[in-house]
Amino acid sequence: MPKQDNEVIEHLLARKESKNKDGYKIGLIIEGGGMRGSFSGGVMVGLEKLGLTECFDYIYASSSGSCAGAYFLSKQTELGASIYYKDLDGYKFIKPWKVSKAADIDYLCDTIFRHKKKLDTGKVKRSDSIFKIFVADAVNGNCKYYTNKDDVDLIQVIKASCALPAFYNKPVTIGSNELMDGRIGKSLPIEDAITDGCTDVLVVTTVPENYREKPGGFLATLFKKYLMRDLPFQYRKKYYSDRHSDYNESLDVVFGRINVHRKINIYTISPQQLFSKFESHQKKLKKIVGLGTLEAVDAFSLEKQ
Repeated sequence: MPKQDNEVIEHLLARKESKNKDGYKIGLIIEGGGMRGSFSGGVMVGLEKLGLTECFDYIYASSSGSCAGAYFLSKQTELGASIYYKDLDGYKFIKPWKVSKAADIDYLCDTIFRHKKKLDTGKVKRSDSIFKIFVADAVNGNCKYYTNKDDVDLIQVIKASCALPAFYNKPVTIGSNELMDGRIGKSLPIEDAITDGCTDVLVVTTVPENYREKPGGFLATLFKKYLMRDLPFQYRKKYYSDRHSDYNESLDVVFGRINVHRKINIYTISPQQLFSKFESHQKKLKKIVGLGTLEAVDAFSLEKQ
């Protein structure tokens, strides 16, 4: 069990019950990671059931975490989570025979989010929470973010954040910017929460406490580099430089193994086991969503006792 700052739970429950200013600034970090995002989606269902949708000052997300965050702020979490096991199962989304477009991000964003299970972007934009969605410049790999208060197409921003290199080798255009996967340097943007002055942060990871990310094997890395060969050199360089060590350090912070440089309360909700980024089995995906919901509800019910 990771070291947990129970004050996060206490402050969220107190904020839920009171409409008065409490002096806290509370953030929510939602990790993505392909189909592992089904766990995040389930956690968001739990948080909505607990009545916590309007309790966060800031929400930070990238990749499939941005999908969960958007459906959370629109109060459509059950609809959003059901996408995994009703619309992305089998070969509807993961299409390995397409090689460089093995993850059909066009189908996810342009068909599912816009039409089939329409995301209410109006509610997301009207939310009092600042929702930061992280993306990476497709030319140099530098990270940036858009918020729900910016004059942009939110679904297009989510699409950019989900545009996995190697598995969807197509930058997404927003204004004059060509953008891709936001996880390149912002899987768990705890530093951004600190910069924004958050006193408390609830973190949702899609990997268990004991997980350590390692570079892929030689053949897997070579194949991935081959698939990414047409992307700009600076982007590829950024993608491979220090990614694993930076991510592992972020995990150490959110699981309480190392302290951050100033006082900030962190409580982390995480799965008990590691799921596949490319899980496509309907029953397994539905189970993962359910596990996420249970973990969220348990985190709060245990603290109330």
